[in-house]
Amino acid sequence: INQMIWSRKSSIQRKVTTVIMRASIGVLLVTVAAFMIYDLVTFRQTMVQNLVTQARTIADNSTAAVLYQNEKDARDVLSSLRTDPHLAAAAIYDAQGKLFVKYPASIPDADLPAAPQRPGYQFGKSHLTLFQPVVQSGKQLGTLFLRSDLTALSQRFHLYAMISSIIMLGSVLVAFLFSNTLQRRISNPIVALAEVARKISEQSNYSLRAPKLSDDELGLLTDSFNNMLERIQASDSALRASEEQLRIVADHA
Repeated sequence: INQMIWSRKSSIQRKVTTVIMRASIGVLLVTVAAFMIYDLVTFRQTMVQNLVTQARTIADNSTAAVLYQNEKDARDVLSSLRTDPHLAAAAIYDAQGKLFVKYPASIPDADLPAAPQRPGYQFGKSHLTLFQPVVQSGKQLGTLFLRSDLTALSQRFHLYAMISSIIMLGSVLVAFLFSNTLQRRISNPIVALAEVARKISEQSNYSLRAPKLSDDELGLLTDSFNNMLERIQASDSALRASEEQLRIVADHA
């Protein structure tokens, strides 16, 4: 595409092909980008919803353990997170904001928030974090913290990039084939006119005619061009006849 340099010296075929290819690729890029953005935004929302549902379940199951300060039961509740490969860290804080239990047990305390924050979620560069209150009978007993990595989102983005590349390559090839077919329908009548005009200029042969290849505006242009040639040919023939008569008269004088 980059080799299709738009210049005044470019042929009409190349200009038509370039315009069609640019329009096709532009529309395709906008369409693919729109679908990618929509799907990624939807996938982010799904990730948040899944993490919120998971946090609510863990928070509900840990109310008794937090209420009675039973660390073993609280760890057992958090251990259920091992089935989620994207769950990087979890912790439960007591009502005073102190770290109660954590998951996995080997994670350093420094890698966890020093204190619970306001309930809600937040996307970071590489993680999605969420704080969920642990509540029983309207009283907040503590706060649950979850941190999920974004590898699923990254994998989805890479998959979309690969699929989009394949679609782009295939679509560019199809667009190029169609553009070649379409540009011939547009450029061939013009090229034919230009070729006839060139021959007339070189040979001064006004009996030549441009072939009519379509019945649209280009066909009308061809008809007008041929009519003009007929008038020029008639004028040229009349001029030649007049010159011949003058020559004969001059020879007899």
